[in-house]
Amino acid sequence: MAEIQESNVKHVYFFIGEQAAASPSDGFAGAGDASRYGTVTPAGREEMRDADDDVTIEQVAASPSGDLPGAGAASTYGTSIPNGKPEMNPLAPAFKMRKKESPSSVPALDAASPLLEIRKVEGKGCGLFAVASIPRGTLIISEAPLMKVVDEGIHLTWGPYCRLSNRDKAAYDAMYGYQPPYIDFDSIARTSLIDPCDDSMDEGDADKLVAEPIRVMSIFAINNFNLQPNHLGIYATISRLNHSCIPNVHSAINGPLGVNTVHATTDILPNEELTITYLGGSASYLPRSKRIPELHRKFGFICQCSACTDQTGASDSRRELLDYLAWGLNEYNDRSTATDACIPASHAAALTQAEDLIVTLKQEGLDTIELTKAYRIASYAALAIKNYEYALQLAREESEVEKYCLGTDLRDLRRLGVATEGWFKRIYETIKVWEGKEVAREYQGLSKKEKQRKKARRYKKAKRVGAAAFRAE
Repeated sequence: MAEIQESNVKHVYFFIGEQAAASPSDGFAGAGDASRYGTVTPAGREEMRDADDDVTIEQVAASPSGDLPGAGAASTYGTSIPNGKPEMNPLAPAFKMRKKESPSSVPALDAASPLLEIRKVEGKGCGLFAVASIPRGTLIISEAPLMKVVDEGIHLTWGPYCRLSNRDKAAYDAMYGYQPPYIDFDSIARTSLIDPCDDSMDEGDADKLVAEPIRVMSIFAINNFNLQPNHLGIYATISRLNHSCIPNVHSAINGPLGVNTVHATTDILPNEELTITYLGGSASYLPRSKRIPELHRKFGFICQCSACTDQTGASDSRRELLDYLAWGLNEYNDRSTATDACIPASHAAALTQAEDLIVTLKQEGLDTIELTKAYRIASYAALAIKNYEYALQLAREESEVEKYCLGTDLRDLRRLGVATEGWFKRIYETIKVWEGKEVAREYQGLSKKEKQRKKARRYKKAKRVGAAAFRAE
């Protein structure tokens, strides 16, 4: 079978790891860093720390801190440390919530929104709730960071915090802070703020000096987002999004606009809480026995989402299958020579496996960016066996999910060559090479007609639910 011509384009959202350029003979390209499509995990199956190494789900449930309020957003601050800064102490004292971290009243949103309000949530602190119906694909929030620091720069948060306006400080202070036991905040603060040669300061003065910076760091540690390039940021509104293993919104950095956007990935009903996932990539497929202890270890809350409270085992079974299917497709994508039952042996087998992945993701309610990856690899496999019409249909499905998760302003992704729009071009180029220019034009014409039909259906839906509420950008 002829091969698709080589391309230097690197796709930033494919399953795991940094790979070579994409073609049916060499697999899709990926990236090892974060993108608007979410955090890309390192090559291989990156799993969370085993529960046996830390705390079991039973121990978490019995923990006196089990009812602590959750974080507002997933932290990107891991166990690595800036050069020359104190190491995180695995023997550090157990964490504790600070009294100042429990607001007496529900704070107002930083910017008025006709779709949202902040409400208290038992066991979570505060969360964002819909006050009206929010159709899938709606742009709910578009927000610039309240403050930002360089990656792994949690020790640098004190200065930017002090320079915030009183209004912004109030928004920052209203968020919850948590001190994960694997980060020695006290040591970091003392090293950053106290001169070891200063003999004029006694221990009591030192404790007072580091108390506020530690509080500021504990808020930033669990409420920050990855920014690009190589920065972390915290948001007055977006950082209040709580976690669910079955999220209903997607948060992504929009480079051209310089903001973080949040889109609805499913239809959201009035009074429903808006949630993102703090788990990225393959970690999303872990069973509840591993997800719950890890979320508690990192963020100090017990996840009570429908997947984590499912006692039937159905959710865990689906996640186990998802892990199996995704890992095998990743190995296929990397042109692995390993022999394993879950690694497709042919393009046709890969297409079937990718279809199973799509179905299982939908059954589990994971209409997230992971779904775009599944559609892309299915489209790739269909193209490889010359099922052109099906390859284009799958690409259109990917484009819809991409739009719902990321909106329509994809200039940065187009520049990188990773938007679905670029994959369409790649399909047409391949058809042109294999079948000739006229056949490629014919398929392009069919795609344009299908696109027009979808646009018409979207317009009808917008009229039905109200254009203002449905607007995606």
